[in-house]
Amino acid sequence: MPAVVVATAASAWLLLGAGLMKIRRPEGTQEAIRTIVGSKGPPWQSRLLGLVEVGIGATFLVMPRPIPAAALGLAYALTFVSALALRRRDVDCGCFGADSSRVGTYHLVVTAVAAVTAFALTVGYEPYPGTSVYALVMSGIPVALGCYALIAPLTSLRTGLAELSS
Repeated sequence: MPAVVVATAASAWLLLGAGLMKIRRPEGTQEAIRTIVGSKGPPWQSRLLGLVEVGIGATFLVMPRPIPAAALGLAYALTFVSALALRRRDVDCGCFGADSSRVGTYHLVVTAVAAVTAFALTVGYEPYPGTSVYALVMSGIPVALGCYALIAPLTSLRTGLAELSS
């Protein structure tokens, strides 16, 4: 079960990061919403979605329990359905705001695995004797960065790393 906690924590970190990117630069998310819904809403809608994602991710990271895991699983299940629809239309996913890319196979796999592991933690949660759950949550950071590298466009990854170093 510790591996499921790490995978779910990685999903939470990734969702938190995606939410922050939507808040910062909502344009890509606006376009994705327009493609799915049929009308382009104002930037505050994309930012609100980002805020919800930040809330869900942060809640799980602070309180890695079944109810936050269920919310995380639901968020990723909805993301998977949206990503599948966007892939069929060959449109950017909007997951990382303006720094989004076309939906590829890795994107679909990461979102599906994120949903499954979060739901698995929901039904199979047990306290871990002698194991710090928060150490497992922190162990999800490198996994989340690896997942981001799989889904994010390389140019965005380079830009983000350059911003961090300056």
